[in-house]
Amino acid sequence: METWLVSFFESSRSSLSKAVKSDPKQHPKQYPKGNPPQGVLVEVKVVVVVVVVIVVVVIVAVVVKVVVEVVVAVVWVVAVVVVASIKDLIVVVVVVVVVVVVVVVVAVIVEVVVIVIVIVWESIQVLQILYTLKIFKEGIDLEMLKTFSDLVVRTRVRWTSLDRQDSDDLCDYRGTDRLRVGTGFINSITGPQYKGPCDGEISGNYWAFTVQTACHVIHNTEEATYILISIFSTTMKAVGGMEG
Repeated sequence: METWLVSFFESSRSSLSKAVKSDPKQHPKQYPKGNPPQGVLVEVKVVVVVVVVIVVVVIVAVVVKVVVEVVVAVVWVVAVVVVASIKDLIVVVVVVVVVVVVVVVVAVIVEVVVIVIVIVWESIQVLQILYTLKIFKEGIDLEMLKTFSDLVVRTRVRWTSLDRQDSDDLCDYRGTDRLRVGTGFINSITGPQYKGPCDGEISGNYWAFTVQTACHVIHNTEEATYILISIFSTTMKAVGGMEG
């Protein structure tokens, strides 16, 4: 498994590196205005299905939890009424034991439901990663990767730098949002490796890697596309248990 993944990502890096270094005019890639690539349409459908599945699972879990809580409440009320009307100590003990057993069984059922929901959620996340890799297997589409890397970086930069009030030199992030990543923030997560605005060898840190990717998007979108392959590589190694 590990050998296959390493070989796969090395071949992906090699193919993409050759593609981004070649003359774009020799590989025209034009789509009709207003129509996204077919791969993007398919991915949107997959996302819709995933969202529907998650919503259904959550609704079922909530309904099960409510029903379980109602049953437990009814059992407790009945038990209290029965105990209050019985004076025989042995019967009281039996009723209490039965109630405790019922409560424990219900608690176990709820715990199992929660575990199942977690497993389903994690499986959906892994499937999303595998679906993305399927795109690479079928052929690397630079235009799609550029669009995807743009969205990924836009989301991450928004999450990390929204409402920041840095007064020092900034790396401007291209796009309609005009988001910025301050060098103070970059320094805080990269340490001595950082050499200047949009510079430095950054690795081993998720948010530092995000900043590096954002900076590459500013100056060279194709280079950011190449770097994006490393993100998938790291993710798949983590999923496969090859990294701690």
